[in-house]
This record gives sequence, structure tokens and C-alpha cells, in this order.
Amino acid sequence: MNRPASEPVCGVCESQALNLIHDQRGSRYFPRRIYRCRRCGYAFVHPMPDRETLQRLYADPGYFTERASPGQAGQVNLGQLQRAESRLDWLRPWLTDAKILDIGCGNGEFILKASERGLDVHGLEISPAAAHTAAALSGAQVYVDDPQGLALTGARFDLISAWDVIEHIPDPAGFIRACVSLLNDHGLIALSTPNQRNYHGVLHGIRWKGYRDGPEHLHFFNKNTLGRLMRRNGFVCVRSRTCRISPVLLRWLAPLGFGNELEAIYRLTS
Repeated sequence: MNRPASEPVCGVCESQALNLIHDQRGSRYFPRRIYRCRRCGYAFVHPMPDRETLQRLYADPGYFTERASPGQAGQVNLGQLQRAESRLDWLRPWLTDAKILDIGCGNGEFILKASERGLDVHGLEISPAAAHTAAALSGAQVYVDDPQGLALTGARFDLISAWDVIEHIPDPAGFIRACVSLLNDHGLIALSTPNQRNYHGVLHGIRWKGYRDGPEHLHFFNKNTLGRLMRRNGFVCVRSRTCRISPVLLRWLAPLGFGNELEAIYRLTS
């Protein structure tokens, strides 16, 4: 069941100047329509699915097994392991003595690699099945909760990672505020999300496959729109990059900001 429909409003610049770019009422997980802001370019699903719909989706073990590498014990994704290594190298200047929380840790590839480096890392996952896999794989503590619930326990961290998470959250601004409540002073958030301004998106516009390929994705950010949202909630960007371009001959586009995935590190200013 979806929330009652109301007039859509851009969650980044609050404009009501929107275009309906996709009508996907036959989507696999829930019916959805995608609107794009004419002012800032941010795109989003409206109406948002309710909490029960999302809980059913992420409680289904099949959601995670479909994303695993075939035949890998413990449903480990080899590509995710490689990305975890790359991300940890990228984060290296901020990892010394940091207490880390990986939100949406999935099957635990990132916390496994962080644990192997001797880092103080913890996981947070709303899917009990995925959390069990992550804890067994990494040996790290994995909370079965959401950021708001974990914040109520008094847990605090120096760095929060949320890889490929924010596009799944019905209320990104609320998610960021919940992360603030989990951070120590001047703490960091490292995020990744599909890059709306990737070379496919620029070339194909509203026909970009990213609007179709992730039927559970609720938000579509680029560097500017994500940065604007983060600044509104008390953060400043300290590093960003785009990555994941295939074929190899086009990888020179990534440093220009046209990679398929956007990754950014933000510091809390207070």
C-alpha cells in the first residue's frame, strides 16, 4: 500500500515546477511515478512507498541473494569486496582511530574488509537475514535496526558510511538528520549513489536506464543536488569522485564527473 497521494514537491530546492518523466505503475516492487525538478534536476518517486512495503522488500532474503555472486559461500559479492577495498583506500586519511558505522551493510562485504584492516567497524541493517550473514562473515557487531532506533541507544560514531543507501530512503533529509544524531562532533558521512549526471544520463536524458534498472530506487541525485541537500543539513563536502565506467576506453570520463556512481565524503560542521 502507498501513502495517500499529494502534490509532489522537490525535496532539494522545494520547487513545484516538476515534470513527470516516467510512469511505472507496473514496477516489480510497487507502483511508482518519477518526477524531475525543472529547477535543480533532482528526480524522485511520488508517492513514496510506505514503511510496510519497504520492510517486506528488504525482509525478503531473495532481494539480497539476487545481488550476490553466483556460487559464493555466504552470498558474498566479489564485486562488492573489490569496491570495499577501493573505498577504504579512498577513506584512509580519516580512518585512524575512527569508530565506524556502515549503514545498510547488506551481506557485510565492507565491514569484512574494514575488520581485516583492524578497524573498529560496526554494521547496521534492517534485514535480519542480511544482518546475520554480515555478522557471520565479518565477526563485527551488526545492529538490526534503523538509524533513528540506534541513536536512541546512545551509540555514537566518528564516521558513517552508507553505500548505495540514500536512493532507497523515503525521506533522505530525515535520514541525514538521523545520521547527525549518531555522529560525534565534526563527524563524517561517506555516501554513494547512482550518479544521475553520468555519461549515459547526459546522453539519453529521461531515457537513462538508471530510472528503470533499480525499481526500488526512490531518488536520483547528482553531485550538485546531493551536495545541496547535505549543506542544508549541516555538512560540507571534503572529497568526491565518480567511478564505475565500462568499457575501459571511456574511463577517462570518470574524473570529469561522468562516472556511473557518485561517492562523496561530508563533514558535519558543528
